[in-house]
Amino acid sequence: MPVRCPRCGFDFRGEIARWSTRCPRTGTCVECGLDFAWADIFSHAAHPWLFEREWKYRPVARLVSTVLHAFAPRRFWRQIRITEPIALLPPALVAATATLSLYLTLAGWYAWGVFGAQVGGVMSLNAWLRRLEQSLFALPRAMASAMPGVLLTLVAMPLAFVVLPVTLRRARVRPGHIARIWLYSLLAPAVFAILWSLVQFTGQFIDVPWLWRPLNPWTYISMFPMPSEPTLVFLGVLLPPLIVLAVLLAWLALWWWCALRHYLRLPKPGRIVASLLIIVGLAAVIVELVLYASGARWWW
Repeated sequence: MPVRCPRCGFDFRGEIARWSTRCPRTGTCVECGLDFAWADIFSHAAHPWLFEREWKYRPVARLVSTVLHAFAPRRFWRQIRITEPIALLPPALVAATATLSLYLTLAGWYAWGVFGAQVGGVMSLNAWLRRLEQSLFALPRAMASAMPGVLLTLVAMPLAFVVLPVTLRRARVRPGHIARIWLYSLLAPAVFAILWSLVQFTGQFIDVPWLWRPLNPWTYISMFPMPSEPTLVFLGVLLPPLIVLAVLLAWLALWWWCALRHYLRLPKPGRIVASLLIIVGLAAVIVELVLYASGARWWW
């Protein structure tokens, strides 16, 4: 069985064949320059909390522990070694489940916020269930028109990382590492969005303003007088999606910086993250402005 570099996949069998009397403690990959300990290459001890490892035996405990660790990116990536075997199916299932849960939560909130506003007051449970079915089909179009930049950012971050020269020419990072970083980066935003949406939906559904108003950005934006000039009105309406986009970009910048420095151990991670933000951030803002200004006619 070949022994490969954990970062680039270079085959170490030729290096191992030159050992005569003993195994050295450390080594350096001649392909990507990664410094490593040979004990980490040959050791496959179980990770104490990572969902990828032994998730079949303790799925709930592993999932909860991984999600909680995902809210602290620096600790998350300092405790995951690059030599950890990559198994993308478990985190992919977790990310898909989180995305589906977020979609259903937003659909429930959308059913009250859009269709419930037509009846006024507190909507009954039966009426909400009838409108929930309509929201499941109407929500994708609404999200595509309201937050296209956010959706683009979530998808484009790993793609932008792949095209950077440092990953292809110098470090030669395997795609599996990029996919692992990307999939786990979705956990904390998805869980936060689900909890926030549940608070908003519950507070509005049972008509308890103090439960949802403090966490709703529109509460503070509506405190300022809306100008009458059309351009300023457009920018005021566009402000919440841009705030969400800025917060998401800040989170992804922190997440990828920690992953590049502590997990992949790439040189100058700050420059790489800055390049990612320039590529993805500018593209997301342009898409947000163009599609929002045109009424997202391409999505209708």
